[in-house]
Amino acid sequence: MTLHVEPTDLRELLGDVVDMFGVLAHDKGVALAAVVDATVPARVSIDGLRVRQIAANLVGNALKFTTRGRVTIRARALSTERARFEVEDTGVGIAPEEQQQLFQPFSQLDVSSTRAREGTGLGLAICRALVEAMGGTIGLSSRVGEGSRFYFEIACPTA
Repeated sequence: MTLHVEPTDLRELLGDVVDMFGVLAHDKGVALAAVVDATVPARVSIDGLRVRQIAANLVGNALKFTTRGRVTIRARALSTERARFEVEDTGVGIAPEEQQQLFQPFSQLDVSSTRAREGTGLGLAICRALVEAMGGTIGLSSRVGEGSRFYFEIACPTA
C-alpha cells in the first residue's frame, strides 16, 4: 500500500469528519464533537485521506451503536513525532470476549438477536491495516452498557 504523506491540518480534517456525520448524529439526538489538543501542531505530515478514512469509520461505528449521549473524536500529540486519536462514545459497549475479534475481517458486533447486522464486517479490519501501514497501533477499551473508546496511534510529525 502506498501512502501519500503531505502537510495536513488535523483540526480541519476532524472537523470534516464531524460535518460528514452531523445530520445523522442530530437525527439520533447524539452530540458529536471533535477536540484537537493544543499540543497538536497546526499542520502535520500524514496521509490525510487514510486518516480521514479511519476516523470516519470509527465515528460511523460509534454512531451506529449509540442511541443517546455523545460521540467525541479527539487528537493529541504523544511526542513531536506521534499522535493519538480516540473516538469515544456512550453506546452499548462491547463485551471483553468480543473485543479481540472486532479487528478481524468479517467480524461484527451482534447487539441483539432481533437486530440484523449492518455492514460487511470489514471496516475495522481495514482500519487496522491502514494504521499498521502507517507504523501505528489500534485498539479499544469498552464496558458493556457504558460505551467504548477506540484509539489509534500513528507517526504524525510537524509539517
